[in-house]
Order: sequence, then structure tokens, then C-alpha cells
Amino acid sequence: MKRDKQSFTSPFLSSCFRAIVKALVITLLLSNFSLALSVGTAPGLLNLGDVKPGERVVGMFYILTNAESDMLIQLSSTNPHLRLFMKNGADGFIPKNASEESVIDWVTFPENPVFISSKSPGIVVRLPSGKTVSANADVEFILQVPKDAEPGYHVGAINLNPQISSTPSGGTSVSTIGITRFYFVFHVIPEPAIRKGKVVNIFAEREMKNIARFDVVFQNTGTVTMTAKLKELKLFDKDNNIVTVLKGGDKKIPPKTTGILSVFWRSDKIEPGLYTAKVVVDYSTGTISERYNLEIPKAIKATLPPKPSKFPWWLVVLIVLFVLLLVYWKW
Repeated sequence: MKRDKQSFTSPFLSSCFRAIVKALVITLLLSNFSLALSVGTAPGLLNLGDVKPGERVVGMFYILTNAESDMLIQLSSTNPHLRLFMKNGADGFIPKNASEESVIDWVTFPENPVFISSKSPGIVVRLPSGKTVSANADVEFILQVPKDAEPGYHVGAINLNPQISSTPSGGTSVSTIGITRFYFVFHVIPEPAIRKGKVVNIFAEREMKNIARFDVVFQNTGTVTMTAKLKELKLFDKDNNIVTVLKGGDKKIPPKTTGILSVFWRSDKIEPGLYTAKVVVDYSTGTISERYNLEIPKAIKATLPPKPSKFPWWLVVLIVLFVLLLVYWKW
């Protein structure tokens, strides 16, 4: 005998199910919907043009946001993504004549944080491309170029950190925040910016039995700060066979100074002896390749000093007792 499937559903379970659904619907209707918040700038990149050491320059950009409530935005000067600029360049920034010195401490803000009101009318901004956008606020920043600033093209960046105000009913919850970083470029004149360097030497040290360290000495012979990267260290044995190929890190090196680019070789087959190293150093706008002969020393086995022997105090006690006994029997 077949039973109706609905006969297994009790009235109690049905009423519970309806109550749960009703509660969920009411919760969704009364709750605040989440918002994907975006904060951007116009323009995204500002060219301040030519400046001289010691000069004070005032720049301006605009903030664009879809926030529906009042908001504070904290401004902070930060390091830009220099690799992108050095690789691709930008309007007003030529990598082959660029300095990579930090400009974080050169930037100040007359007003910080910046208040953005949801009731304030939009600011109509015409971009250099001719496009018109509606902005929420304008931001001024001051660039104070030091007297000892390096020549050449520079790039800086400003971070935007929004702090959203709550509405009386609890506010709109934010599920996603998309923030665009603001960039600016400028050109320090009149001295030329020279990007040039050379590999001075390379040294090999034995860290452990299975670890050797290579120190490549790179000298910045130019007039601007550069980031030098040990792109490759290829090691050959005495028969010109490739033993290993290593990739090193990078280091920012000021002009007329030297920096050490280190890389570690980790292997259980590190043999002491003479090798030839071919190093390639990349500094974004050029590369240098040199060959050097070097020697990996033997691994030094650390030997612990012998433990000092304990002084036989018990012998001293016996001698004293023996002397006391002699004196006692004598007297």
C-alpha cells in the first residue's frame, strides 16, 4: 500500500518551517544591505613638471567616491610601485633619466584628514583628456624639494585611508572597499641624471657545510639612486662545467656608494676549491655582466673547548685533616 508523501509531514514541522522562512524575510528587510565602496582620484597621475632643488610646489587632485554617508579620508605619503614606472615609464617620467630616491618625507598636507559630506554638491572636474567627472572633494598637498635633491625624474604616491561614519540606524555595511592610489611625478633640474654602475668584486664565504654565500660588490657611479638586482650568478668549476645558477635579491644604492648583493648556495655537494662566477646585475635601465675567479673555502668544523677539570676540594680537606691530626698528636 502506497502512502502519500505529504502524510509524513506533520503540521508541527510545517508551522516551524513557515515561521523560519518568515523570520528570515523580516531579517533581510530590516537589515542594511552591504555596499561595495570605491574611492578613487582624478587625475590618477599628476605631472608637476620641472622643479629646482629647494623649491616648494603645491599640487592638487580630486577624490571620487560612491559613499552614501559622511566619510573621513586619512592621507599619507608612501612609496610608489617604482618597478612599474621604471619598466613602462609614464607621462612626465622617463626611466633612463630617473632617480629612485624616496620622496616620502617631502610631502605634507595642509588639511588631513579630509572630510567628505554626503550632502555636499559634486565638483565638476575636467581632466587633461577632456573628460568631465564629478568629484566629491579636492585635496591639496605640498611638495618641498630639499636642496640636496638628486637630479632627474621622480615619482611619489599618496595613500587614501577612508573612515566611514555610521548612520543613526546603524549605517550601511561595507563588504568591499576598492581604493585607488594617487601618483605624482616631477623632474628635478638643471643637473643631468646619470644612471651608471659597475661590479667591483665578488667574494665567497662558507656559512656552513651545506651553505655558501656569495657577495657581489656593486658600485653606483652615477648621480642618482638606483635599485640594483643580482639577476643571475652562474658558477663554473675548473673544467668550465656549470655547477649551479642562482638568483639574488635587490638593493637600493645611493650615488657614489657601493652595495652588497648577496645570494646563498644551499647544497650537500658544495666542494671547496676554485670556481669561476659569471654575474649579471640589472638596474632597470641597464645590465652589467662580469666574470670573476673565486675560491670557496673548506667548511670549518667547530670544536668545543675541553671542559675544565673540577678542582679536587676533597683532597684539600684530607690534607687539612691530616695536618690537624699531626698537630694534635704532637701536642
